[in-house]
Amino acid sequence: MELERIQRIEAATWVNRQEILRLGVSVFFFVGIILFVSSRGEVSPMLIVAGMIGGYMALNIGANDVANNVGPAVGSRALTLAGAIFIAVVFESSGALIAGGDVVPLLVAIMALAFASYLALKGLKKIWKFDVTTALMIGAGVAVFVFAISKPWVERKSAKLPNDKQSVNSLFTTPLIFAAAML
Repeated sequence: MELERIQRIEAATWVNRQEILRLGVSVFFFVGIILFVSSRGEVSPMLIVAGMIGGYMALNIGANDVANNVGPAVGSRALTLAGAIFIAVVFESSGALIAGGDVVPLLVAIMALAFASYLALKGLKKIWKFDVTTALMIGAGVAVFVFAISKPWVERKSAKLPNDKQSVNSLFTTPLIFAAAML
């Protein structure tokens, strides 16, 4: 009788154990962010909070990417949930580490592609008749040119800058002005 009662109590608390594990992993993640940001030298509490919010958002965006990519495979039971999580950890981390430094020039190039394609469709259409494919090719050419200019510029500027707010602001001022002008 007593053993049966203990088993029921264990079964009832199993859900709470999973929730405590999730909470523990979340706390561990946020403590890791705090330690990482704090190890960068003298930082403000606002930067630590921004790092925590950025980490939380990065997890959510990554989880959305993973759900879109492996959701059907897990749903059809072709892949286990643990396998999907493992694949996500490996490839999301690899993508961030390998391509993380090229994000700013790539974003500027994508904005240039969109802007040049739009201008070609709306402005050049009056002078020269062409289709959407040609406008996209013009935009792609402009994007490659802008990427080729912005990548070395960002690398050259960022190599000389210390890791503080003013330096980051000075690095992004010119690209943001051009991005706002393109809108």
